[in-house]
Amino acid sequence: MPTYPKFLISQGNLTFETIEKIATISPSNVSTVSITGIPSNYFCLILEGHLELVSGNYAEHIIGIRFNDDTGTNYDYQQIKSSGTTTSSSLSTSATYIAGGSFNQYGQMSLRILNYSAYSHKQVIGSHANSYSSTYNLYTVYGRWWNISANITKITLFNATNSDTFAGKIVLYGIK
Repeated sequence: MPTYPKFLISQGNLTFETIEKIATISPSNVSTVSITGIPSNYFCLILEGHLELVSGNYAEHIIGIRFNDDTGTNYDYQQIKSSGTTTSSSLSTSATYIAGGSFNQYGQMSLRILNYSAYSHKQVIGSHANSYSSTYNLYTVYGRWWNISANITKITLFNATNSDTFAGKIVLYGIK
């Protein structure tokens, strides 16, 4: 498994940390994809990837994020969307997933999952960009999986808009 260097400064000391690749998946023509068997020995998780629409229309499709198959109202999120000169925001509490951005024809995502193996609140911070024709949208997401003390062992990404399918590549990293 390749590792990548990371430098942290803590209390005036420079420490050397490691980023390890945990999993790479290449979904093809699916509306849901999961990463399972996530170990609990990391400080933070990083999810990087791109998605593209395979079937359906090129309207915006919300990317839903769930942990450990929890479909209860245990999530909340804030989302800021920038599109050209327009900015909008949304907030959802007691949601059944975190809206991790959207994709239409193409989309790039970068998510940081903090406190994933401790505490009762797992935090998600991320950005997602998508484009179609001359439209370019950028999303910033702050989400939370709350009142759950379990480690995250499974991450599911799904098309929360409808059953249109996507393909792409998703890589999960862990920071020790």
